[in-house]
Amino acid sequence: MKKFMFLSGMLVVTLLLSSVLGACAPTPVEKQEWKFLGLHPAGTVYLSIQEEMVTEIYNRTDGQIKITIYPAGELPYTGTDALKVVGEGLTEMGELCNPYLVGEMPIMVLPDFPYLALTPEELKIVEEIVNPLVRAELDERNIVTVGQSAVAARQLFTREPVSGLQDLKGLKIRVAGGLEPELVKAWGATPVTILWGELYTAMQRGIVDGMLIPALAVEQTKLYEVTPYCLKIEGEIFHTNFGINKDTWNALPKDVQEIILEAGAKMAEKYRRMIVVELETEALQRMIERGQMQVTEVPVEERQAIREQMLPAFQAAVQKAGPVAEQAFEEILTKLDLK
Repeated sequence: MKKFMFLSGMLVVTLLLSSVLGACAPTPVEKQEWKFLGLHPAGTVYLSIQEEMVTEIYNRTDGQIKITIYPAGELPYTGTDALKVVGEGLTEMGELCNPYLVGEMPIMVLPDFPYLALTPEELKIVEEIVNPLVRAELDERNIVTVGQSAVAARQLFTREPVSGLQDLKGLKIRVAGGLEPELVKAWGATPVTILWGELYTAMQRGIVDGMLIPALAVEQTKLYEVTPYCLKIEGEIFHTNFGINKDTWNALPKDVQEIILEAGAKMAEKYRRMIVVELETEALQRMIERGQMQVTEVPVEERQAIREQMLPAFQAAVQKAGPVAEQAFEEILTKLDLK
């Protein structure tokens, strides 16, 4: 009798475990291999964080979805092609960086305005207003957003030492996009556009005098060798989105979609925490300790003055972006007490 009760109990436990494990297993789908359009060179920390996301998706779907990230230059597309590439399913996933795409999606200019937000609290206000609008327009372009994040504030690195913004007049500064040219003009400097792959040589030869770029990128690409001076301006923070082709998305079961959303949100949070704060701070500190970089900080009062000077440029950019952007910008100005 005891043996029967024991065996019966074991059977109940086994059935319960089977039920729980079955509920946790993802709905079976046909094994898929996806391409992910990456924007960063191979071996960089940006890609390593994204690799964690695709590995989690692979593991949690029991290998049903294998995503291969293609670093910059490995596919016949660039960051400016991302809307078309992901929207049309030329790759199933990809990174969509705001400054590369603002020409096609003007709403993307809003969260990247240099000096619009001067503190993390102000940046959060801007993002809470604008990010849902970006997601909605990406959805209209056949792209589902699985994560939104940011890249560290851009600092000014120069070939020669500068003591402050007043020393920038007449210098040639490399810019990447957005309203950076207007910011450089506000300093009395000249904005210059140079491809990333040509930047080291351009700095080395004096084709430009300085560049706006995060410190982590300077360390990882050894640009400190040609720009050993940093003016810590806490400038433009570029925003980025991680998206999946909507047709690909709609073909997935709901529980698999949830797995991807969870992995994307985790990756975006880590991306922001590490890239925007931790690694950026550590990179600049390492370069200082090694004698590779000398740093001068721009006081917040000067940044506030530049923000006031930039407001007309913000307004002009918003008008080009249309009524939705204008309404969002008015809400931002109100919440930041800038009206």
